[in-house]
Amino acid sequence: YTYLDAQNEDTDSPLPLVPKSQGNAVIDILPTANWRISLWGLAASSSQTTNKNQVVYAAGYFVANAAVARKFEDFELYAQVENLLDKAYVTEPGYPMACRSFKVGLRWNYNWE
Repeated sequence: YTYLDAQNEDTDSPLPLVPKSQGNAVIDILPTANWRISLWGLAASSSQTTNKNQVVYAAGYFVANAAVARKFEDFELYAQVENLLDKAYVTEPGYPMACRSFKVGLRWNYNWE
């Protein structure tokens, strides 16, 4: 968790697009030695910026993600979902963040010794 009261010292106004509160959490579940289930999320409070002398707000948000991985001898196969709940959110007004996305991959670990 981070609390940040960021102020522009010259104008005594909040720094643009910096949320006061932000936190994240990660849960890893290991049902067996070769399987891992991961859940993680990020929450941020609202922020603001100025556009043509008008204050514009970006609403607070929460984004959840999940992954499952199977470990083999020298590699790991995984599947991941980002923005699991398909939440529409912005970190900067006018620029929406990505909707739900899926990823599969292979991580290779090699012992060079």
